[in-house]
Amino acid sequence: MSDTLVFSFIIAHSILSTNTYNKMTHTHQILFVTGKGGVGKTSTSIMLGLAQAKRGRKTIIVQTHGAQQISPFFGLPVCGYIPQEVYPNLFVMSITAAQAIEEYALQQLKFRKVYEIIFENRFAKPLIQGAPGLHDAVHLGKIYSLADREKWPSIIVDAPATGHALSMLHSARTMMDLTKSGPMYNTNAIVDAVFSDPNRTSIVLVTLLEELPVQETLELWDALEKQHQCRLLVHNKVLTPPPISEHSVPFEWKRHVDMLRTKYQSQQQQKDILTSISCTQYQVPSIPTMDIDTWSAWGEKLLRSIQGDQA
Repeated sequence: MSDTLVFSFIIAHSILSTNTYNKMTHTHQILFVTGKGGVGKTSTSIMLGLAQAKRGRKTIIVQTHGAQQISPFFGLPVCGYIPQEVYPNLFVMSITAAQAIEEYALQQLKFRKVYEIIFENRFAKPLIQGAPGLHDAVHLGKIYSLADREKWPSIIVDAPATGHALSMLHSARTMMDLTKSGPMYNTNAIVDAVFSDPNRTSIVLVTLLEELPVQETLELWDALEKQHQCRLLVHNKVLTPPPISEHSVPFEWKRHVDMLRTKYQSQQQQKDILTSISCTQYQVPSIPTMDIDTWSAWGEKLLRSIQGDQA
């Protein structure tokens, strides 16, 4: 484990090489968007990103673990580790642990050959791959390094699904527990301070009004160390009330409307269950097509909800 800590120290030390945490003045600079897989956290991230961009804030949406869903959404080739502009003021990038480790190590070692000797030998690779929390920590470190620069006043993290997202948020704390004290402990303490500060980092939960996503959302809420850091719970793909009168529905549509009515009632029941979560909740309908103006308008409503304004 000592070898792993050496590698981790090199990585973590470079994260703070600019040492400008005190210059970070943007409120809600980082929005950490998560939810059960398939509930629409990526589309929510896009809405928020478009709204921030239209406000004139230079914004980057960060995908994790090599995800490549957002650029094609804008009709563009998949992005990589280098930020790609997909819309005026809106950029997208995709992080992998391997690329983050390589970037941080090269910042310290300067020469690629030295990096290859230290990090790409058959002894080092298993240590790096198996280090507890290291991959999540370098993801968090990369996001921190973006926040640590005035270039990105708005960062939206299209985070992994609920359980993994929680592990990522706590990864700097995990490294602190591992090291107990010393330079690496101090480094991770600074990173953790940013991601646990509700004035810097806000959590946005996304769910469908269905039994399994709602249950997972409740479990994540209970697991959050600082629940006040959760600024918004988005109910995605919410149905509008179907017609009440049977006479207002053509006969050939009746079966379809009955199914919608049943699903709507089920959604309302799940919505009632979520009242135990004490943060702002906002309903977004199913939006069938990708329309920049429509998506950014919904994103603006979500931003206002996060900021406590009337949407």
